[in-house]
Amino acid sequence: MIQETKLINLQEFVAKSFWKSKGIGFSFSNSLGRSGGLLTLWKEESVEVISSFKGEGSLGIKFLKNNNFFYLVNIYSSCDSSKKRILWNRLLDLKGRFNDGEWIMGGDFNAIKVRRERKGRSTASNTGEMHDFATFIEDSLLVDIPCKGKKFTWYSGDGKSMSRIDRFLVSDKVVDDWGVVGQLVGDRDKEWEGFKVEGRGDFVLKEKLRLLKDRLKWWNKEVFGRIGLEVEKGARDINLGDDRLELEG
Repeated sequence: MIQETKLINLQEFVAKSFWKSKGIGFSFSNSLGRSGGLLTLWKEESVEVISSFKGEGSLGIKFLKNNNFFYLVNIYSSCDSSKKRILWNRLLDLKGRFNDGEWIMGGDFNAIKVRRERKGRSTASNTGEMHDFATFIEDSLLVDIPCKGKKFTWYSGDGKSMSRIDRFLVSDKVVDDWGVVGQLVGDRDKEWEGFKVEGRGDFVLKEKLRLLKDRLKWWNKEVFGRIGLEVEKGARDINLGDDRLELEG
């Protein structure tokens, strides 16, 4: 799932160049001028994509895996608060109408749900927007996968401002059946802390991401499919309770 491609048109060979593997399928949503653009890729041998759908700020596919249907939505939200609310309402409407499968939403929501998810110079936050975003997550009945170790997903070039604007929202069943996510997050954090890179903040971040990518390739080959993780079903309720305390405080 790739956000902000900034491409108005995308040829097949360009799309498939993002993933050097055979049998790659893709769905694409063009940018609006120089802003936005979404690309979702998948291995055709692993999933059977039934259909695709898109709207401003979202690109979705419905696919079949292990005789079960899933809806995967790639998100790149506008910075405009009114457009964010339109996007959230549309996603809730889609999820309510297409309920024959499990849902996964991920990407750049361009919003935080509590103040602690933003730090640095850009600390000013719209309380109403935070409340609406937290309500959207609650109404979606999806689990907001928590970060482990690193609390933020976006950093400014100088490293002085940071936010958690990227996230994955998944159904309980996906968490239970694909519990490998938790192990990946834990292993990732151990690797991240072990990388010793010196220099400017933006250089350090870039180099650590490159090193982490290499380690994830190894992890996927050697570990994937051989581990299991039990994620407690109350994760969503705990997150929501914590968020309510933040908002009320």
